[in-house]
Amino acid sequence: MSSMTFKQRLAEGKNLHWTTPGFGWCYRCFMPWKYTKGHTTMYGEGIGCFPLCVDCWPELTPEERLPFYRQLYEHWLGVNGADTLPSEKREDYIRELLTRWPLIEAAVLKGL
Repeated sequence: MSSMTFKQRLAEGKNLHWTTPGFGWCYRCFMPWKYTKGHTTMYGEGIGCFPLCVDCWPELTPEERLPFYRQLYEHWLGVNGADTLPSEKREDYIRELLTRWPLIEAAVLKGL
């Protein structure tokens, strides 16, 4: 875990965010995964997601975390997600994704 405060991480994350093409980032402090680790929330057997870093995750309540998970989920449905697939695969991908949100939401609200 970082010794930086959230405001410090946010400033650093915004600076580093644009210097690491190809890397994802924490949806709260924008710190690229090259420089931090994500907190993985498991929402199924062997399946999880990590929109928040290990520093931001414990600073928030489950209810405060939920919008960041929703933002990642909506990203999967849109640009760089379903939009990048050929039309014949897009419908199956979206159908499968629509089953995930209730599982993600439940896991986040449980504090996983």
